[in-house]
Amino acid sequence: MKKLFITALFMAIISLSFAQIDKNFLSIEGGVGFGQLYGNDYVTSHQTMRTCPQIGVGFFAPIGEKLYFTTGFDYTKKGAWDITIAYQENSTTMYRSAFTDDYKYVTLPFMIGYQTPGKFSLGISGGFYMGILMQHQYEVTTGFLGIGITKTDTEDYNFLDLGAQGQIVLRLHANENTFVFLGITHQQGLSNTYTKELYEGGSLKTTTTYLNFGVGFAI
Repeated sequence: MKKLFITALFMAIISLSFAQIDKNFLSIEGGVGFGQLYGNDYVTSHQTMRTCPQIGVGFFAPIGEKLYFTTGFDYTKKGAWDITIAYQENSTTMYRSAFTDDYKYVTLPFMIGYQTPGKFSLGISGGFYMGILMQHQYEVTTGFLGIGITKTDTEDYNFLDLGAQGQIVLRLHANENTFVFLGITHQQGLSNTYTKELYEGGSLKTTTTYLNFGVGFAI
């Protein structure tokens, strides 16, 4: 997985080196969305969507007149509410119940997009993302006053979360060096985030949709 991460970074650098760049932009952005986990019927039926914050910086490099390459670094929290995970351990089904399930990632998107011209421009992009797991926590509630206790079990989860990413964004260009934007970003996890064998098979994957906003500056 780490070799795949290094290869993807190398490919991104090559893409930028061959791009016909007129002007690069750095953006400061944030967002909030809804996420959940999926992978088998048991996981889907024992959870609900939860709110997921995101904050980070983006890099925008035009390729020709209408195409662009974009990447960046985001701090992203994913997960679900009220989830019970069932897994196999020594042929025995084990259960881990939680009130919240939080994945904390540094996420790197790599996308190619198309942008319309004009003061108001519409951008549509697609590609993939890599989430580097910083920490996994879950919260359980006690019988005494319903107090929540947070536990950390990062070692039970995989280092990388890999998946497809798409974005639709509307940009308002104040001038040739500055724009503000509002967009919708969807990340569909394709890799298994859990190291243990799940009950009923399958895998534990993330999916999240964000409403993003921010400002970009020419660099």
